Amino acid sequence: MPPKKYANLCARPGSDGSEYVRLDISLAKLDAHMRQHDPSWNTDRIDDNNITFSPGKYKKWLGRIRNMDQMEWPELYTTGSHVSIMEGRHRLYALIDEGYDTVTIAVEAGSASKIRQILQ
Repeated sequence: MPPKKYANLCARPGSDGSEYVRLDISLAKLDAHMRQHDPSWNTDRIDDNNITFSPGKYKKWLGRIRNMDQMEWPELYTTGSHVSIMEGRHRLYALIDEGYDTVTIAVEAGSASKIRQILQ
């Protein structure tokens, strides 16, 4: 069975996306990396008073993904040897929970090779 990839993505409003490099990443590798290196990664999707997880945002993205609505690329960057999420944490949670294998993300050119090494 081919990998399940969410493909209806676009740049943020007001941007044509040219300031970013786009990469296809493994959501399983992202989840494993975040579980190991980011204590704010919400592994159980339980409300923590909106500190790192907002049930409302999560439900909104679940609905949009199930409808195959267009959404902005999640944006990632690196801090040292670790990947961090600049924008799109709840989109990524929802994609993982909906069984997607890969997603296209946006990264600044300076972070692309490190993210490619960690998440592809």
